[in-house]
Amino acid sequence: MKKSILITLAVIGLISCKEVNKSTTAKTENQKKSEAAFIVQKILDVPEIQWMYHPEIEGRIPVKVLETKQIKKGLHLTKFGKKVQILSASDLKNKKGKDCVFITYQQTTKDTLSFKLSYPLEGVAAHGKLIRKGNKWKVLNTAVSEK
Repeated sequence: MKKSILITLAVIGLISCKEVNKSTTAKTENQKKSEAAFIVQKILDVPEIQWMYHPEIEGRIPVKVLETKQIKKGLHLTKFGKKVQILSASDLKNKKGKDCVFITYQQTTKDTLSFKLSYPLEGVAAHGKLIRKGNKWKVLNTAVSEK
């Protein structure tokens, strides 16, 4: 009888540990997704590049961004009051993304990351840095070029 109680308690303990791990993993994934959305939104909102979107031109809204390892479908991003469309590489091949914004970023230190953005339709390229202050990212050193 004591053995069966001990075995039952051990199994319950193992199951509860597994559930805590699942919960922690889900929370970590949600935090990563939330931070990625915040970073990409900051990049989309860089003041020096706002002119390139031309929201007054038909078909430019919603803004479209290429899906990458860091920018996954399901990120909540907005531009000009509309949800940003995140397009896959196959969407681009099907010519649905001729006006797609390409964004990459890389964390260079714990509190610094560098980004690149291009918008081939307008011939615009930009790069810059974001620095973390507390739990927020701030844009610094943005350079924009036009072809």
